[in-house]
Amino acid sequence: KHPFIVSMYDCMQNNNQVFFIMEYIPGGSLKEHLIKCVMFNELETAFYSGCALLAINHLHSLDIAHRDIKLENFILDCCGYAKLVDFDL
Repeated sequence: KHPFIVSMYDCMQNNNQVFFIMEYIPGGSLKEHLIKCVMFNELETAFYSGCALLAINHLHSLDIAHRDIKLENFILDCCGYAKLVDFDL
């Protein structure tokens, strides 16, 4: 559990599929927001970088390596914080 990593609440499976019940994050990807505004200012860049670094640092402290770090894998929550998603399970 970390404030900048999407939460998973439950996991279920049937004979053919695995289902993950995850936190709803309505804000869209960081890439979508960058495309809309063309360029982040220095404050926005520092803020989103901080969210990303704290999430990655937490994963590394647990000996987990996320091998697909990109803007599309950070989703903005309703408060504007970037949360890491897409663990390619």
